Amino acid sequence: MTMVLHPEFETLFLLMNSQWGEEDRMAAIKELDTLGMDGQSFYTRHFRVVEKYFAAFQKHMVDSPGVTLLQGIDIVLLSLYVEIFWRRPDWFADIGAASDEEVEAEVGGVLKEMTEHPGGIISALESLGFSADTKWRVMLLSQSPKNQLETIGATVSENLPAYEKAQEKVKAELTELLDHANAIFSDPNKTRLMQICHSVTDGTPIVPTFAEPIMVMALENVVFYGLLTDKATGNSTEFTREELIIGAKALSEKSKLEILMALKESPLFSLEIAEKVGLTPATISHHMNVLLLTGFVEVEKKGVKAYFRLAPKGIQRFLEGVSQVLL
Repeated sequence: MTMVLHPEFETLFLLMNSQWGEEDRMAAIKELDTLGMDGQSFYTRHFRVVEKYFAAFQKHMVDSPGVTLLQGIDIVLLSLYVEIFWRRPDWFADIGAASDEEVEAEVGGVLKEMTEHPGGIISALESLGFSADTKWRVMLLSQSPKNQLETIGATVSENLPAYEKAQEKVKAELTELLDHANAIFSDPNKTRLMQICHSVTDGTPIVPTFAEPIMVMALENVVFYGLLTDKATGNSTEFTREELIIGAKALSEKSKLEILMALKESPLFSLEIAEKVGLTPATISHHMNVLLLTGFVEVEKKGVKAYFRLAPKGIQRFLEGVSQVLL
C-alpha cells in the first residue's frame, strides 16, 4: 500500500481553514507549545510551507454555501462528517442518487454510534457538553441530512481543482514528506506512532493529510495521519528527547492524568471519556490526540467503535527512557 493524499478528504480539511491567517498561526503554535515544544521555532521551520499550501488553495477556491458549513467546525463535527463520507465516498459527487430514507438511515446510524446515549441524540448533546454551535449543526444535520451533505459534497467537488493547484504549489516539499511517510509505513520497525496507527486493526487504511499536519484522527475504519506528526514527536524508534518532553508535559496536566486514570479502569470511547471526566467532546479529542502522540494510549476496535485504552508498552517505554536520560 502506498500512502497518498485523498483528494476529497484533503479538500474537506482545506475548506475548514481556507482563510489561514494569524489566528490559525497562533492556534498552531499554541498546540505545539502544549506538546512541550518551542512552538514558534517549530512553526517557523515547518509550517511556512503549510501557509503556502493554504494560500494557493485560497487563491483558487470556489466560494459556496458549503464553505460556511465547514468554516470553524470543531474536531467532533469534523469526525462526524469524515465518518459519513468515508462510509459513502460516492456521496461527495452524487448523493442525489440516494433516497432521503437511505441518507437518513446512514446518518442516523453514525450519530447513534458516535453518541450512544440512553436518552438519544438530544440528551447526548445536552449532557456531554457540546458547544452551542456544534449542537445546532448536529441537529441541523439530523433534521435535513441530505440537503446538508449535498451542499458539503458539492463544495468539495467544486474545489478539487483548487486542491490540485495547492498541491502543485508545494509539490517538492509534499513529495519529500510522502516519501518519508511511505518509508516509515513499509519499514517493519515502524516508528512508535505509526505502530499506534496500525494498532487500530490490521488492514485499516492510514491516510496522510497535509491540511491537518499534526493530527492523528483514529476513526472506526480509517486513520488520518498528519504529515508533520513525526517531525513533532521524533521519528526514531529510539527514545528521544521530544518523547520525554511530550510525555512529561502530558503527565503534568490534571485533565490528561484524569483521562489516563479513567482508562486504567477500562477502555472507553471518546464520548464516554468526556462524560467520565467532565470535559467537552472537543476538548477530549484534543487531549486524546496528544496522548496518542505520547504513546500512553492506543486504539482498539470493538464492534463498530474505536476505543481508547492504556498502552502499557508505551508507558513502560517512557519510564525506561526517563531512566536512560536522567540516571
